[in-house]
Amino acid sequence: MQEIEHLERYNFFFQIFLFLVFLSSLNFSQRFPFAKVDELLTNGIASMNRGDYSLAEKYFLELRKDYANLPFGDVYLAAVEITRASDFGIEINKNKINNYLESATQKAKALYEQNENDLWNRYAMALTEGYWAYFEALQKDWIDAFAKGTSSINYFEECLEINKNFSEAFIALGTYKYWRSRKTESLTWLPFINDERKEGIEFLEKASRKNSYNRVLAINSLIWIYVDRKENAKAEQLANEAVKLFPGNRFLLWAAARVYEASDPTRSIAIYNDLLREYSELKLESRVRPIIARHKIAQMHFRLGNKIEAMNNLNEIPPTIELTENEKKVLGSRLERIENFRTKVESSE
Repeated sequence: MQEIEHLERYNFFFQIFLFLVFLSSLNFSQRFPFAKVDELLTNGIASMNRGDYSLAEKYFLELRKDYANLPFGDVYLAAVEITRASDFGIEINKNKINNYLESATQKAKALYEQNENDLWNRYAMALTEGYWAYFEALQKDWIDAFAKGTSSINYFEECLEINKNFSEAFIALGTYKYWRSRKTESLTWLPFINDERKEGIEFLEKASRKNSYNRVLAINSLIWIYVDRKENAKAEQLANEAVKLFPGNRFLLWAAARVYEASDPTRSIAIYNDLLREYSELKLESRVRPIIARHKIAQMHFRLGNKIEAMNNLNEIPPTIELTENEKKVLGSRLERIENFRTKVESSE
């Protein structure tokens, strides 16, 4: 996926492989040659977009059963597990994800060895290696994550050798090029470090204009890039478009709420409250997402001078001692920031 505030807190390598956080939005702008495969992929990914992970899993299990030689069923079953965990703030099922990706790797390699010049065989390798990279990053195995991520990028570049308009490659490469350059900008004087931020943005903007499910990922990536570049007008335009085009996608709602923190705190609060209502209806076992939303709402109210509302939201956050180990692990340093902010609110006039 996705912690929501990746621009501020994620590890360097985690940023590089960020294009895999919003797994629910990845799809084929160039349709897969087999109509039934395309139908199952389309329906499954659309279900993930809506947060209906049980239905998505049903489609991908059917894909895995009926087209056992293809890796896509396995890959997207892993995607369901990762995306659901990120969306709900719960612990990922490492064994299931590992098994799915091991199976996908075997199938993708077999296809690639049969015909490495086939676009979809190259894409299967790129996608599988990319998911491995993200999975390793989640476990903070940065060496393996970097190796798998580099391999994934190489396969995506191979895809462009066959089809220069293959949008999946533009999204992956665009995000990679921007964040790699952004995080190594102080090293661009070195001969082997190039600033590819402009090219990365161009890749993503090109992909975002295509009428495909890829637009979720392309727009999402661009929103965070524009926030990083303090191009608020562009970020707002993209956020508004994305929320209208893909209603019900909570990752996009988080992005939109973040965008309006700077320009319209009241609107930002409204979006975070919408998210709170959704999580309440879902009756999540994890309190991670509601805690993050409450913290953000409290910050916005304090900026607006609403000290009482800020404190009311902070008081809705359970004390650290009442949290589960997984909740504390996922929230990490935010817990300390919440307490520091509470002290700031209490001591303000």
